[in-house]
Amino acid sequence: MQGRTKTLPRTLKDLEKRLTTRTGGILKFKHILYALFIFVNICWFFGILFYINRGPSEQQVVRPVFEDEPFPAGASEEFPFGEPLSVRKAKAEGRYNTPVTPKQGFWQRASSESTLDSKSEKQDATSTTKFIDVDVRKSLTTGKLRLSENTLSSSSGQLVLLANAIGVGTSTMDAADKLVVNGPIRISDGGTRPRCDANHRGMVWHEFEEMGVADSVSSCVKNRFDEYEWQILVKGGRPLGTGAFSVGGGGLAGVGASGEAGAVIRSFEVGFGGEVRSGDAVSFVHGKVHRGFGLHYGEPHVFVDVKTATSATSLKRRLFVLPLSSQRFVLLHGGGSSTGAAQLGSVTQSAAVVNSFKETFGPKGIAHFTAAALSDTLFIIAYCDNSKSEEGFVVLGEIDEANDSLTLHEPVSLVRGAVLSGLSVVPLGPNRFAAVFNRREGRLGVPTVLVGTIRAHNSIRISNTTTFGDHLDGFNAVRLSVDTFALVYRNLRAKQAGLRVIRIIADGLKGDKDDEEFAEVDEGDTEIEMEVGEEVPLQTQGRLLTYLHATRLSKTRVAVVYADNVQGSVVVVEMVGGVAVVGNPVQFVSAKPLSLSVTAISPDTMIISYHLTNPWRVMLLKGVYVGNAAEGSEVLLAESVLSEQYSAHTHVAGLDPQSFVVAYYDGKNHDAGTLALGSLGSGMGIATSTAMQGETVPVLFSGVSRGHRGLFVGSCYFASSDGTLTSSPTNIRVGLAISAEEIIGFGCRACHKYNT
Repeated sequence: MQGRTKTLPRTLKDLEKRLTTRTGGILKFKHILYALFIFVNICWFFGILFYINRGPSEQQVVRPVFEDEPFPAGASEEFPFGEPLSVRKAKAEGRYNTPVTPKQGFWQRASSESTLDSKSEKQDATSTTKFIDVDVRKSLTTGKLRLSENTLSSSSGQLVLLANAIGVGTSTMDAADKLVVNGPIRISDGGTRPRCDANHRGMVWHEFEEMGVADSVSSCVKNRFDEYEWQILVKGGRPLGTGAFSVGGGGLAGVGASGEAGAVIRSFEVGFGGEVRSGDAVSFVHGKVHRGFGLHYGEPHVFVDVKTATSATSLKRRLFVLPLSSQRFVLLHGGGSSTGAAQLGSVTQSAAVVNSFKETFGPKGIAHFTAAALSDTLFIIAYCDNSKSEEGFVVLGEIDEANDSLTLHEPVSLVRGAVLSGLSVVPLGPNRFAAVFNRREGRLGVPTVLVGTIRAHNSIRISNTTTFGDHLDGFNAVRLSVDTFALVYRNLRAKQAGLRVIRIIADGLKGDKDDEEFAEVDEGDTEIEMEVGEEVPLQTQGRLLTYLHATRLSKTRVAVVYADNVQGSVVVVEMVGGVAVVGNPVQFVSAKPLSLSVTAISPDTMIISYHLTNPWRVMLLKGVYVGNAAEGSEVLLAESVLSEQYSAHTHVAGLDPQSFVVAYYDGKNHDAGTLALGSLGSGMGIATSTAMQGETVPVLFSGVSRGHRGLFVGSCYFASSDGTLTSSPTNIRVGLAISAEEIIGFGCRACHKYNT
């Protein structure tokens, strides 16, 4: 049987011919192709519509895609930050139902408000937003979203950055799952903590400590007084418990989670001058806290502007601050070829300021000046002019309290035509003063004393002069009573400092100041009688002194500071039964101090000012005299740096037991003349957190203070001038260490004889 041979169609026409033959010509081949093409297009069209209108559960999350940055573990389209614990538990128990419509949160709002492609389709309010993945390599900027380098921000305030980041202003998750809810968070091991205020309310600050030291965490909260403050959440790695270091009310609070001790804590504002750190001992000035128990300064006040300062010769300029009361003072400045200027100053709560109005003196220039207050409204300026004769003058100054101004009267020559040096003036009463100086006759000059009295019409009458000793200069007169003063000077022959007590017996200037007969008496024609005590030498190492200054602590006590090219020292001299007894000198600097001055603010406390050249800085010291001449005494010193730049010609004056004024030419401000109000803190507490100027800080007054480091159990701790705690005795006792990290306030008793 012969088989049939099957052959394949070689062309489309052959295929068409065969199909046509077999189907009876009903269906053409090309019609089939057209039908297939139409079918495919219909399917594609409905597929696109389905994709656009699919349900929310099928949406894709819009997120930036960074190189080598995986999607967070456990994250999904429904839960971009990972499933919450409550959802995972519900799924495990079979109680979880996938929501049909998610919350209108950040993902939808951000996409509907942002335009990633200018050709994107416009949608109405009821439409569902389309989301796409964006692969960003360098930067991306749109109307609502900006990504530049490593910074992602949103102008709408709503931002979610995945891959181990934080969501801000989101609402796609439950409140318990949100890291931040419309508020800031800061986790830092560096930088400066911001001020706690309404803008930072709710901020959490985490301090990362070094190895071996536990971390601390604090939060910015509003207390019941509607004040904002940093409250410690974790101190030294330990939670403080419900009552620990509770702040804001000033009431009682338990210290420690176990409540083993009671504590009194109150919040205060940090005063001018910088930071108070957690664990610092703090003191109080004008109701605000300051770090440490040293000297605190208010805002500086410029009294000589930069232009005037730079046009003067700095080596010739001088400064002198004369206190009149606790609220008023007179500032003298100038020197060299320029005239002297006097300005009235006053004290505010945080600064010392002067009036812009100036009275001038010394038209020939000033070689040296000093001053003394006769009362709250009268004072004497004594100066030597800058002419070749260097003649000495005194000027009466008067304060007009109603107009808050001062007036200088005509100058009066001390000794006409005489060349003077080492001029000092001391008040003896409300209308009488004594002047001490060297009258140059020969090589070394003659120490001279005279008395002046204020007479009718504010005129000054001068007595005859009386001389004493020889080879003396650098005089500083300190009033002890209405007719007695202590005179401190350099003994050039013995190369040491000396002290004499001088009493004025008679000056020939008696009678009523309105007596017209005295108005006709010529200057210098009245007799003076005085009693000069024996010289009491001060221990000055046998070197020539470069600076010498003295101040009265009380009517029986004088503080003297002196310096040479090697060191500076302070000593207190007490009058015991009419005899001067010199205490032990205390060295306060092992370098050459310049512009040395000292002022008393109480019978046992003094302030010393000077400046150094290597390195340049303005220094002030608080000196506290302890003990007595009979049983032994010393001066305890606390150092403070006012300026760390080149500065010159410091002078300090005490106003009251808690404040003083210091004047200096500020090198960091182009030598501008500057005043600063200084204060001594009172009281004692321990800061329980860290705060900057203007912020509030909780202060512990009693109970247990925690979070300290390296304490020795059983040791007494004291406050240093900078607020740090030390086991070396100072005159401020803090408490007893009961562990390596804890101090019980005022737990020490009689740790040192000088503690009060």
